[in-house]
Amino acid sequence: HLLAFWHPKPYWEKHVLIVPKKAIGSLVEVSTENSIFVQKIFEAIPQIISKLGWKEDGYSITSNGGNRQEVAQLHFHLYSGKIISKEK
Repeated sequence: HLLAFWHPKPYWEKHVLIVPKKAIGSLVEVSTENSIFVQKIFEAIPQIISKLGWKEDGYSITSNGGNRQEVAQLHFHLYSGKIISKEK
């Protein structure tokens, strides 16, 4: 249902992308029919956090939309640590 991988151009020290294996343009396109993909992502997030040892360090998860979204595919940024890049 999903792919999780290290961001190729990370903005934070520790930056993982989580992408559903279904073409969903953004959060506003989530529907009853495709919501299982988002559900599976949020079920996987605690496992990823535990595997990476981020429970104590703290972490954030975001999803961009509209003109803040550079890629027309729903995806989530799971990150921890300091900002390392201010470039888009």
